[in-house]
Amino acid sequence: MLPNRLDQLRRQHNLTHQQMADKLGITRQAYGHYENGKREPDCETLKKIADFFHTSIDYLLGRTDNTSQQCNNQEKLVEQYPDHSDIDQDLLRRIVETTKEDPYQSLFFDDTLGTPKDEREEIVRGL
Repeated sequence: MLPNRLDQLRRQHNLTHQQMADKLGITRQAYGHYENGKREPDCETLKKIADFFHTSIDYLLGRTDNTSQQCNNQEKLVEQYPDHSDIDQDLLRRIVETTKEDPYQSLFFDDTLGTPKDEREEIVRGL
């Protein structure tokens, strides 16, 4: 799966093997081997690739089809807090849906759960 995802992302960004290699600080041949499946990137290189394309390592490895790193993290957060009140679960779900449509809304997400419960309820009503 990794070779296909690398090829797809690189082509979507109209980049050559050499341009990708330069961005990652590796040789063109090494990057080419990643795309043709002859080699696998080390952890640091995998992180650089995910960061460069603003996606998750899980997406690169084929563990999810969701390209958005932020949405993956938020979906995991909803799953991790099943015991929160209904209002908090509703808030989390609405935030996840909102940020899927507009990733810049994720800036709002980071501070929301830290607010007092009555303010969280007001936020949910406003969504």
